[in-house]
Amino acid sequence: MLALGLQHGRVMLVHEATGKVKWESAPNFLCVSSVAMSPNGRFVASVSSNTEHWTLWDAVSGAVNRVGATHDGTAGCICRADRNNMARRLLEHGCPALAHTTTLNAVVFSPCGSKLVT
Repeated sequence: MLALGLQHGRVMLVHEATGKVKWESAPNFLCVSSVAMSPNGRFVASVSSNTEHWTLWDAVSGAVNRVGATHDGTAGCICRADRNNMARRLLEHGCPALAHTTTLNAVVFSPCGSKLVT
C-alpha cells in the first residue's frame, strides 16, 4: 500500500501494484505536509502544517483514529500563556505536556511502529 497526501487536505491509500484506491478522505481546508504508513500497515499518519495538527487514520477503513495538536498549555502544563492564551512560545523546562511549539512539517513511525514522530 502507498499513502498519499493530496490537494485540499485529502489523504489516500492506494495499492501500489494495481493503482486501485482503497480509500480517500474527504477534502478539507488543511494542507497535508507529510504522510507515513506504519510498519505493520495498520495506520496512516498525516501532518498539516497550516493548522499544526497530526491525524492517525485506520488503514483498513480510512476512519480517523486519533487527532493531535501542538502544545496548547493544557494537560497539567506549567507553562505561561502568551497574550493569545497560548503556551506554544513560552514552553517552560520540565513541562509534562510533550508536544511541538511550532508547525509540523514531517511525520514518521518508529521502526517497531510503537511511536509516531513529527
